[in-house]
Amino acid sequence: MSERPSDQLLAWAAVGSRISGFHHDSASKLQSMMMAIDEATELAESHPDIARPLETAMAGLKELHALLTENRALAKAPVRKAMPVRDLLQRAAARSAVNLSGELPAGNVFVAPSSMVQALSLLCETIAGTAQGARAISVQATVGDKATITLAGTPPASSTLDAITVATWLIEREEGSVDSAPRGYVIQLPTTAGTP
Repeated sequence: MSERPSDQLLAWAAVGSRISGFHHDSASKLQSMMMAIDEATELAESHPDIARPLETAMAGLKELHALLTENRALAKAPVRKAMPVRDLLQRAAARSAVNLSGELPAGNVFVAPSSMVQALSLLCETIAGTAQGARAISVQATVGDKATITLAGTPPASSTLDAITVATWLIEREEGSVDSAPRGYVIQLPTTAGTP
């Protein structure tokens, strides 16, 4: 069977159809593991040689919990709030493992943080270049009645159309917009409630 243009989106939808149960089951297992490590830490007070591995395990579980919490927020109805543009861009860059160059302005956007971080990280992925070497994106941003963010890297590849479609949908749902630029995108986001 030949692949249709919508197949990747349907594959993502198949994963999404399992996400609620996955979140519930994962949170339950994570809680059990954290409780077990807490108990082991108490028992290890007389064995300092195992205290360090237990600390490392607990730190890893806390990071995993933070990732799960972020993913759970993305799966729920969006809740918009003020978020610093700088934080939004830094979180998106960290998620897509890219370096940002350019001045990150002060000022807030009014968006659902989990949705916008995901949307911008998807766009960053499409222009960040290959996984070899340093992946970098230049940023220009201004904040006024709207926040205008220009991301530039390497030209988007045609295989990233599904990611661009999802990112555009997330941004438009937040009353923002995405336009193509010569080497990336120009994104506009609201800075106050009810501002398109």
